[in-house]
Amino acid sequence: MSRKKTTIYLEPGLLTAAKALAARSGRHEYEVIEDALRAYLHRDGGTAGGLDLHGMLDRWSAQETGLMKTRRSSSLRAKRMPTVQSSDEQQ
Repeated sequence: MSRKKTTIYLEPGLLTAAKALAARSGRHEYEVIEDALRAYLHRDGGTAGGLDLHGMLDRWSAQETGLMKTRRSSSLRAKRMPTVQSSDEQQ
């Protein structure tokens, strides 16, 4: 199965628990997190709660993609624009 890299923010205690479980079970941290997310998505047998989470993840992904494009464009514009000194700075 192919995977895509992502960044997530976790509470320190939750991350510590995931790392400990991964070490105890001989798995990678990402496998523990994948399993937990799968269990959460399927806990209601694929009912509305899981579908709502799918929708949220899709919206967040689209928003993040838009933000990354905006940041990239702003960064490129900033690199191309020459710095103009004010008359006070030129003296």
